[in-house]
Amino acid sequence: MSDTFEIVEVQDIDVEDNSIYVVVDTFVFSTTVTTALDNSSIDAVHTYMDIEQLKGKSFPTGGEDPLDSSVMNSPLPFRNTEYESDKVGLTSDNGAKRVHQLLNKGADTVALGCLRNAVSVGMKLREDDRDAYIVPADSHNTPVIEDYFASMVISNISRGYEHNENEVETIREKGRDCMDPDHRSDRLEFCLEFDKTDTIPLTSDGVFTSWD
Repeated sequence: MSDTFEIVEVQDIDVEDNSIYVVVDTFVFSTTVTTALDNSSIDAVHTYMDIEQLKGKSFPTGGEDPLDSSVMNSPLPFRNTEYESDKVGLTSDNGAKRVHQLLNKGADTVALGCLRNAVSVGMKLREDDRDAYIVPADSHNTPVIEDYFASMVISNISRGYEHNENEVETIREKGRDCMDPDHRSDRLEFCLEFDKTDTIPLTSDGVFTSWD
């Protein structure tokens, strides 16, 4: 087991060989990809220009903007286990961008964490002997509380501490208080659910599959 489970901002990272980087974008990219991986692999594209290049392929593509997209950066469409596609091309304003920033810096292992898989991510990092760096995605380079609190929960579990229900409830309360009113309440509550899945998205090339 490593003794390094740092929470760091992406701009402060000097990528190290044989290290794990966990991007935490609670609302909503990490949660969307985690949910979708029960049915599909996810190609986390960097920009909307990338999405344009993927259009017309045999799989759905999309991002934050519901216009002219066949799928959105939201976990809700993927809750139904009847949803099936071999692959989904998805971008986001924050989470996908952080993934590609890390890959461009030379990271060879990037995972995604959120509240729904926080316990599984923390346990996985605890079992691994590589150093782990947890990267809150933030919102347009502005710190957001739910990503930092979720990162702290993952880090604490990685270090062998039991998760604290009060911490989790604080995330829920703060998340509800600070979210844009345009966010659908059912999507918000889904993202705020804790320890609901063992699925951990993992990539080395921008295509996420489950970390077994």
